Amino acid sequence: MQLHHPVTLPPGLSPAEFEQLARDVFALVQRDRVYAEIDVAALTGKTFDPAETAQIRQLLGLYFGELAGRAVDAQAASGSVESVVMRDWLDQHLRPAA
Repeated sequence: MQLHHPVTLPPGLSPAEFEQLARDVFALVQRDRVYAEIDVAALTGKTFDPAETAQIRQLLGLYFGELAGRAVDAQAASGSVESVVMRDWLDQHLRPAA
């Protein structure tokens, strides 16, 4: 999937490797893994400095945000979800942490 924004990957991480990393991260999230358990270096088999790791995590956030946005747009376009329901989803997502 291509992001709408131009992105620069850290040296040594190809677009194909990033796509695989995103699939691996999604699989971990599906198994209820938390942010701290997702080790970018272990998943890619490469070593990154802390700034590169932060950049990769930010790109993953953009990637999954883009996917979510497209899914919501598709639901809205199909008319299968009312705007009130989408507003409720947004309100639930933005609720303050306990």
